Amino acid sequence: MKKTVMLLSFTAILIAAILISGQIIKNTMIKVTAVKAIASTAEDTVTCTGKVETMDGSNVYAPDSGVAEKIYVKEGDKVKAGQPIMDISYAASASSYSYSSSSSSITSYNNAYDAYAAYLGRTQSSSSSSSSSPSSTSSDYSDNSRKISTVKAPISGIVESIAATTAGTYINSNKPAATIQNENGVQVRLSVDESQIADLKAGQKVQVTGVGFKNSVYSGLIESISTEAKQLVSTTGQETVVEAIASVKNPGADIKPGFTAKVKVITSHNNNVMILPYEAVREDSNGNEFVYRIIGNRAKKTLVTTGREFDSGFEIKNGIKINDLIIDNPDDVNENAIVIPTSVKSAGETQ
Repeated sequence: MKKTVMLLSFTAILIAAILISGQIIKNTMIKVTAVKAIASTAEDTVTCTGKVETMDGSNVYAPDSGVAEKIYVKEGDKVKAGQPIMDISYAASASSYSYSSSSSSITSYNNAYDAYAAYLGRTQSSSSSSSSSPSSTSSDYSDNSRKISTVKAPISGIVESIAATTAGTYINSNKPAATIQNENGVQVRLSVDESQIADLKAGQKVQVTGVGFKNSVYSGLIESISTEAKQLVSTTGQETVVEAIASVKNPGADIKPGFTAKVKVITSHNNNVMILPYEAVREDSNGNEFVYRIIGNRAKKTLVTTGREFDSGFEIKNGIKINDLIIDNPDDVNENAIVIPTSVKSAGETQ
C-alpha cells in the first residue's frame, strides 16, 4: 500500500514538473511576425504634389483660308474625335499662292476674294439649277473652280467656340476655326523638386490620390515636363521646382479642379529583386547589417548586404535565400531565442 502511494506521489510530482516546465518554456517563447523572402518586381518611384485643373482645350485650324460652306455644329454641342465641324471652300488656285512678309496682306486679301467669289459663283449657279449642290464629309475634294476641306474635331469634348455660325463666313487659317474643350477632362499640374526631376520622363505611369477623393486611385501618364525651372517661396524657404503635367485617366465626379493631389510617378521597374521590409534589417555595433532568420524554432543572426532602397524596403543582395523566414521588426529578439511565428507574409506584401 505504501509502495503504491509512493508511486502515485512520484507520478503526480513528475506530471506537475512537466506541466510547469512546459509552461515556463512556453512563456519564454517570443511571438513574432515572419516574412518569407521571395523574388519580386520592385518599382522606383517619385512622389510629388500638385493641383487638379481642367484639361486644356484643343484649337482646330483650317488648312487654308477660305469660306465656310456648311457648318455641322454650334457652340455648346458635344462632339466626338473625328466628327465634322465645318466644310470650307477655297478657290482652286488658292493653294498656288506664295506667302511672303512683303505681300502677305495682299495675298490674304486675294485668297479671301477668290474663295468668296467661288462660293458666290457656286450658290448663284445652285439657285438657277434644279439640282442641289454637292456636299461631302470627307477630308478634301475639288471641282474646276474650288476645293473643299472638312475640318474635324481632333478630340472628344464640347464646342467652346466656333468661327462661323452661317455659311459664307470667311475663315482665316491663322485663327482657330473652332475650339474643343475636353468634357470632364482633368489633369494635375505638378511642382517637382529639382533633385527629382532628372528621374521623370514623358510617358511614365502615375498613380493619383488625394484627400478630396480619398476613396479613389486614378492612373495616368506624365504628359509633359517644363523646359524651365522656377522659384517657389514656402514656409520653409525658397525652393527650385520644375512644372510637369500628369493626365488622369477616366476621372470620376469626385476629383475636382482645385483639389490638391499626390502623384506617385513610377520611374522604373526592377525584376527578380529580393526585398525585405526596412524594419527587418538591423545594424550591429560594428556597422554590419543583419537579419534574424528562423531556423527550427530559433532566431539566428545572419549578416546581409543591402542594395537599392524601394518603397517597400531594402534590396537584399546576399546573405539569405528564397523562402527563408525572416523576423520582421525583431525588437525583442536575441540570438538563439525561441520564437513562434504568429503570421507569415511575403516580402513586399502590404499589411
